[in-house]
Parts: sequence; C-alpha cells; structure tokens
Amino acid sequence: MSFGIALPSWIVEKENSVWVLGLYALVFMVALPTVVGMWWYKSIRYTGDQVIGIFMPNFYYVTKLSVVIYIHIYL
Repeated sequence: MSFGIALPSWIVEKENSVWVLGLYALVFMVALPTVVGMWWYKSIRYTGDQVIGIFMPNFYYVTKLSVVIYIHIYL
C-alpha cells in the first residue's frame, strides 16, 4: 500500500526538489514572518477600544469631561 499527496508531478520530480525547497523556505521563513510582523506592528498601536494608544489619555479626558458636563446640565 502506498500513500501520496495530490501535487502536480513536476513539483515532486527529483530535478525540481531544490526549487521546491527554496520556494518553501522563501514562503515560510521570509514572507510569512514578514506579513505577520507587519500586521502585529500595526495592531499594537491600538487599545482594546480601537483607539490609537498615544491618543488614549485624550480619549479618556474627553469621555470623562462629557460625562461631567452631561451630569451638570441634565441633573
């Protein structure tokens, strides 16, 4: 009994093994970490409320100020 995977025959030929290995190395060792790193670097700028982190003190101040003004005017 033999098992195989569904790949085109030109990929699994012995002459192409260096190219296939090079492609796997390029994709999994260069491209994938680069894409994930770029995504992660962009996502750490935001807080859980999707506010850019450097603006969080301003967001907190405006939110607290608007609640105080609301309470003062309407109560």
